[in-house]
Amino acid sequence: MEWESAGIVRASQHRQNILRTLKVSVATPKDLSIKLKLHLSQVTRSLREMEKLGLVECKTPALRKGRIYAITKKGVEALSRVP
Repeated sequence: MEWESAGIVRASQHRQNILRTLKVSVATPKDLSIKLKLHLSQVTRSLREMEKLGLVECKTPALRKGRIYAITKKGVEALSRVP
């Protein structure tokens, strides 16, 4: 497990909430925005950052709208290190 990933998740409540939600079920950025009461831009920025780190993955990368995201094994491990 990479400690850097855990630190990045721990540093942001938005990233923690997004990962916790994705741990339960896959979701679109819009779904996450509504459920977590965050601006869509905050959600997409966080997803983009976490995707680069391998914490989440887009299951439908060819779509422009309605992209579905899921947490990765690395994302679950990073989340488990957050109190």
